[in-house]
Amino acid sequence: MHLFQAASRAVTLALVSFPLQVHAQNLTVRFFQNSPDSCNYNESSRALTFTASSIPIDGVCLSLEKLFGGNTTRGFVNHTDLRIDPQSGDIGLHWQVENADMYDSQANYSSVLYRQYFANPPSDDLEPGNQAYRALTLYPHEDCMDVGPQGRGWYGFSCWSEDEGSCGTAPWNILSIGVQEKRSWDQCWVFALYGAAGRGYSSSQAMIGAFLSASLAIWLA
Repeated sequence: MHLFQAASRAVTLALVSFPLQVHAQNLTVRFFQNSPDSCNYNESSRALTFTASSIPIDGVCLSLEKLFGGNTTRGFVNHTDLRIDPQSGDIGLHWQVENADMYDSQANYSSVLYRQYFANPPSDDLEPGNQAYRALTLYPHEDCMDVGPQGRGWYGFSCWSEDEGSCGTAPWNILSIGVQEKRSWDQCWVFALYGAAGRGYSSSQAMIGAFLSASLAIWLA
């Protein structure tokens, strides 16, 4: 199932209006060949690192091979033509990668550290365990595909994290990731399989937040 093809364009465009300051709350993802000894953002700076500094108004799919195996460390997925308001500036996903020289196309990158943290949140709904501005999804195939009648599953993060971040290890090599703005889900995800209960941990080895039900009805409506 291709998650982004199924998403409703009308719903996506209806959620475009965010205050400008949200763009300062970066999404950072670090990839590991093995489970990290410590799930701590401040102690893993030499890992393969992907950072998004803006919020896309449509789903974006990115392959790890193109991100880390290409000849550029920065990019922009342009959504300016999708905007429905007169706000100025670029609209889309600004991203960058670090430590791409460490990328091995034959390696198995099955573990991640996810960080989407709001320092000094002005309201309770911006604290860890609440729905964040972006959702991250992880896939075992290129092009954000979950292949086959049963598929192999996909994992998702969509909560505000602690400062240290949250970690998870998939039973397969992560080949692509999806980034999109938040939806009207009842609960947020911490390394949730199919957006349901998943295996994940924060630096304190505790799950942050609750998990969404296994149904994708809200996402795919």
